[in-house]
Amino acid sequence: MRLWINLLVFLIIICGSVNIGFSKNIGSFGKAFTVKKKNKLSNIISHYKLFKNKTVLVGGTVRKVCVKMGCWMNLSDGKQEVRVTFKDYGFFVPKKILNKKVEVEGVLLKKIEKESQTRHYLEDEGKSKKEIQKIVGDRIVYHFVANGVKTVK
Repeated sequence: MRLWINLLVFLIIICGSVNIGFSKNIGSFGKAFTVKKKNKLSNIISHYKLFKNKTVLVGGTVRKVCVKMGCWMNLSDGKQEVRVTFKDYGFFVPKKILNKKVEVEGVLLKKIEKESQTRHYLEDEGKSKKEIQKIVGDRIVYHFVANGVKTVK
């Protein structure tokens, strides 16, 4: 009897932690949103000084995602594209989020991305060594650190 109870508990835990994929809605990741007004990504980039160090809500389409762990994604609003990472690596997104529409809450940063980091991102995308070798030098990029991500229909 005890064996059956342990087996039942084990199955409940496993089934509760696995996303079987029957739902079309992938879901929410990270913290719940606190910002109500959504901005366009291209707007906050073009007016970066106004939004610097402020938590904002943006929407767009996921154009790239880390194929190893889902530890980053690229978000595009059709005009601008930005790398999105997740605050303190507190959550990740599933690889199947690629090409999905999402809303993201967090902070936009302007930073210098080291050559080694750019190459690392290309490795995570599964790019060829030849393509990775083409990267030379650091570059200035906009980077979004998300507190939360939510898929939208």
